[in-house]
Amino acid sequence: MAQGYNIYWDAGTGVVDYVTSVGHAAPGAGQVEVSGLSLQPGVVYRFAIRAESAAGVEEQNTHVWTFVRIDANGDLLPPPLPPPRDVTACVTGDAKVALGFSRRACPPYAEPTAFEVFSDGGTGQMDMDDPVATVSGFGPEQEDFELLLTPQALPARFAVRPRKGEQIGPLSRIAVAAIAPAPVAPRTM
Repeated sequence: MAQGYNIYWDAGTGVVDYVTSVGHAAPGAGQVEVSGLSLQPGVVYRFAIRAESAAGVEEQNTHVWTFVRIDANGDLLPPPLPPPRDVTACVTGDAKVALGFSRRACPPYAEPTAFEVFSDGGTGQMDMDDPVATVSGFGPEQEDFELLLTPQALPARFAVRPRKGEQIGPLSRIAVAAIAPAPVAPRTM
């Protein structure tokens, strides 16, 4: 049984310092206030916790942590949304575009509730206020997505970004899809 819990942090570096504890929590404390830390607005801070036995032996986990971000007033900000990963686009035989992407949500990121897909439709201008598709209603275990889109012209550029309510995440890499050259029939001699 744990005698208490030691609290550690990364000072905004992304790597938790498990040598110097910044606080201690008694079992059943529920909420603990840690003060005296110089938090800067917009920086993501990782806080970790490790149980300590009555004999003073501390567990060695490196996976029990949470994240905190604050604004200029010191108020908590929601965790950032993760950018979509592995964005691909390829033209199918019927001039449609198969657009694929993955999500790999892990701290410090929040879970998006939707992904918005944008396209320039072959015009070179992408309207970031008018998505061509929205993916929503997915469960926490779904990580890979594929859409079949019909652009107005090819080549076309595509982008994907996460959304959670009014919070908008970073734009993915833009994938370019172009018509592959038609196969040439062999000539008979």
